[in-house]
Amino acid sequence: MTLSRRHRRLIRSPEFRRLHCRLAPPLPRPHIAYLVTAQVSRRRALDEPDDREVPASVFQGFHVAGAGFNGNVVAPMRSLTGRRYLGMEYVNTCNGVVLLAAAAGDKYSARCRCILWNPAVADDAVEAVSVPVPDAAAASRDRDVVKDYRALGLGYGHRSKTYKLILLCRRRKKTPGNRVNAGEYSLITYALADLGKQPAETELPAVQDEEMISQQSLYIDGKIYLLLRHSKTNPAAILAFDVDDETLTSIDLPAVTRNPHGHMDMMSGLMELSGGPCVLTNYGGGGGCALWLLSVDHQWHRRCHIGDLCFSENRIYPGSVMGVWDCGGVLFLYYKDCMGDRDRLFLYDDTTTGKMFRAKLRSVVTPECFSGSSESNYAFCWGYRPTLEAPSSVVGKLQQDEDRCRESSTYMMKALKPVAEQDRRKGQEAALNTVCFMDFLVRIMQKLPKDMQQVLEMKMMDSDDPDFTFENVLFRGNI
Repeated sequence: MTLSRRHRRLIRSPEFRRLHCRLAPPLPRPHIAYLVTAQVSRRRALDEPDDREVPASVFQGFHVAGAGFNGNVVAPMRSLTGRRYLGMEYVNTCNGVVLLAAAAGDKYSARCRCILWNPAVADDAVEAVSVPVPDAAAASRDRDVVKDYRALGLGYGHRSKTYKLILLCRRRKKTPGNRVNAGEYSLITYALADLGKQPAETELPAVQDEEMISQQSLYIDGKIYLLLRHSKTNPAAILAFDVDDETLTSIDLPAVTRNPHGHMDMMSGLMELSGGPCVLTNYGGGGGCALWLLSVDHQWHRRCHIGDLCFSENRIYPGSVMGVWDCGGVLFLYYKDCMGDRDRLFLYDDTTTGKMFRAKLRSVVTPECFSGSSESNYAFCWGYRPTLEAPSSVVGKLQQDEDRCRESSTYMMKALKPVAEQDRRKGQEAALNTVCFMDFLVRIMQKLPKDMQQVLEMKMMDSDDPDFTFENVLFRGNI
């Protein structure tokens, strides 16, 4: 069926998109929105003496497990493929638009090139966005200062009706011999509708180590939430950035117990639960952990406290928890054992029995999570809400004269071409294990809490080994 020109104009109008965003039904629960990445081709590196091969093309596939049209139909995967997406990783999502930016190891750049993509519109519904080149006066004034940027998140201001990028700006002064110092850091906001204008600055709380700020952020209802990991001089906190007011609020994490062996295990990444930000932290000093939910008025509420579990293989280190889902009062946790070969699933019923159950998973059935690996890599897209928002409208193309927009922003953005079908097929094959695993997690969640006993009797794989079924684990106080 083909739509008339009039109906196409109506569907693409800003008013229709805002109405769709407000009235469209939410995604079914449970579901898992995620982005999977796989290298699909390599080429010989001419500048390497040992004929080493380097990635030549990459596959970025977006999928929502559990969001099919009915129980028997799987939602299609949208994808991007090509060399231009090499080194790009997921940052966050806002109103259905996914933000991709430079990956770890190459986070800072003078132009801070980003990709805006709405998978619900089309595979190639993307825009490339870069920070504008400073004018001659600004360049002359700051000729002894080196500025580069790192993308931290995309947000939408409901009052201003403007999309904004939040960037971390690193300023380094040149010294004799063209060397640069360690640098100072500040937050930068960039309104995407203000084509060609320089970003505006927003004050950032004192941060001595920029690596404390996680690149993956969370957008919810007009605010961008950033996770600030603790260091010797700064406590762990959540930074809440109001997109309209351009104000930044630092919210300390409650009752976090420091891990003497390193800070990476003391907290999980930023996740979404019950429509708000949540984080899992060490708690109580006895090896236990707690799940905290952040309210609209920036108050922490403890969702649950998981005590210290017997035996080291059962213990939960928050930094290794990849995802937490509330399934009708039963918490479902996916634990990634990046140092071993046994990922684990945990079920915690804190509303009735207070029992914890654990099942082991073999590495052959779980997705790869190591950065830079040739295998499938993934990121959970917390807070994803599908819309018909076109990336071109995010950067203001639909509100301006097309010729004037093209003339003023040639250096800033360009529509990206459709991808090669061969690389797309290779990427889909490489991502198949991840897709199957995410669907497997959703199938378990769909049975909770009503059919919990059926879940406990499930085998995680075709094996008689009791390790691959859910079994009760004891807390230290219950021995």
